Amino acid sequence: MEKFEVRFKESLGRISEVLENVKQLLNFSEKDIEILKVRKDLLKSWSNEIIEDFYANLLKSEKAREIIEKNNIDLNKLKEANKRWYEQIASGNVDEKFFRYSFYVGLLHIYYDVDNHLMILMADVLKRKFLKLCLETFDEEEAFEVYQSFSKVVSAFVGITVEGYIFMLKEALLDILGMKPELVNRLLKMELEQAVQHFRKKLV
Repeated sequence: MEKFEVRFKESLGRISEVLENVKQLLNFSEKDIEILKVRKDLLKSWSNEIIEDFYANLLKSEKAREIIEKNNIDLNKLKEANKRWYEQIASGNVDEKFFRYSFYVGLLHIYYDVDNHLMILMADVLKRKFLKLCLETFDEEEAFEVYQSFSKVVSAFVGITVEGYIFMLKEALLDILGMKPELVNRLLKMELEQAVQHFRKKLV
């Protein structure tokens, strides 16, 4: 289990790196958390409507339905878990532990074969529903202020989840291959250089 402890420590560094980028590139700060906190009761009251809309859209995807059915996932429990996640954001309860959890979600997505594009698209579905409710509830200026704070948190969560997905998948493959990371990285670079040249001719 020692190797997983090493990876866990490495993951903490990656989480910190992503969060630093979120602060710099999205201008995420304590002000955003406070904007959500002062409206938490109202925002949490939207949770059932938001989650039902989320899953109504998610289940349009054949791949999503297959994952749920193949793994005998209880849809009601899944909805409850996502409801708690939404309410945590809506309450402004987005500390370091919250963002660490997103790295774990990336690992779960590998295990259940959830495609990154599906998660990214569904994050957009979630944000658009939240924006719709904001515009129906607040004046325009306040609506966009609340939406932006919520959107920053969701974007950070998604970014760290993708980072966790790529990091853990790469590390698992290195273990399976039994090769030194430096050698694998060199071979991967050579393979990608050829792929870039080929795809450039086809797509650019």
